[in-house]
Amino acid sequence: LPSMFLLNHLWLHQTLQEANETPVSGTWRKYAAAVFPDETNAAILWSEEQIEELQFEKTAEEIKALKNRVDDQIKEYAEEGGEYDPEDLRWALSIVRSRSFVVDLDEDGKKRLRALLPVADLFNHQPESPVAWALAEAEGQDLDNPWRVIEGDDEDQYFEVLAHRSWKQSEEVLLPYGLETGSELLTSHGLVLEENEAEYLPLYMDAVELIGDISELELQETAAQAQKKLKILQGADAKEAPLAVRPGGLDACGHLLRCLQLAYANESELEMFEDEYDPAVGHYVLCPTSMDPVRSKVLLDKAKTKVALLCQEELDLMPTTAAQDKKILENTTELRAKAALQYRLGVKKLLSSFCSSSP
Repeated sequence: LPSMFLLNHLWLHQTLQEANETPVSGTWRKYAAAVFPDETNAAILWSEEQIEELQFEKTAEEIKALKNRVDDQIKEYAEEGGEYDPEDLRWALSIVRSRSFVVDLDEDGKKRLRALLPVADLFNHQPESPVAWALAEAEGQDLDNPWRVIEGDDEDQYFEVLAHRSWKQSEEVLLPYGLETGSELLTSHGLVLEENEAEYLPLYMDAVELIGDISELELQETAAQAQKKLKILQGADAKEAPLAVRPGGLDACGHLLRCLQLAYANESELEMFEDEYDPAVGHYVLCPTSMDPVRSKVLLDKAKTKVALLCQEELDLMPTTAAQDKKILENTTELRAKAALQYRLGVKKLLSSFCSSSP
């Protein structure tokens, strides 16, 4: 099936259920019995109360929205006379989301499939930040999808797993699932990594929210002035990049800082901003290339102060402190509660690292 989110996920759920009901000699039945857990820790299957325990509102709302979409799809399936129990489908969904992947059927990636294959689903994740990805690309590493379908000499199709770099004997071979954040890993895989260089926490959902906050609310500029700034941000090379804090300190957050710098700039200074590659970020960012360095520093300091303020505001919204969470974690054994605690501890650690970034 084409890689259409819920549609092909549901199709794979049903196919997995059917395979599991084949005689004992069936490949999937034996594999499932040996490998698949009775339940997964994927946050998409959590209750709303469990999701709320993540405490970071943007992550919680994102997971709840996805959970509602899935629940609606399963409800629709049941109303149309689907033969499988909704709880069995949810189990199959968790398996599909945590163990399947998209494969390309052609070189340009226009034909794609979502696949679930024995053994190929056993590789663990290699975290990879935008900077690491850019460096790997510069070094000539193979950054193609590690899971692929190839055509053999006999013209049959075969499945291939490709390492993206060389590995030493006895090393665990890890494959990058993609630039997955802690939220994405928890949602699909039920994983919480202690260190994840691909992590980011959005402080603004998009450029509209950022400009609205700085230009309209803080600076009290006119709608026309705000629109000029928004147009520049929406036309930037990195317009789709998240407006977020990341591991690696302020240097790694250059995209967010530069966007804030532009938002604080005067109308006459806007033409000084141009796209420029930032190796500390791993992609192009808007920079005031022709601005006086002293003035540029003034705007950058304002941006840093804003980031510190926003991070502190997020921390203040959370009902517990990191110290309290660590104590709670010591006595927590239930998997989902433990994952929620580990996730929010990671969030608080990252946010706290920027609270002292104000000049």
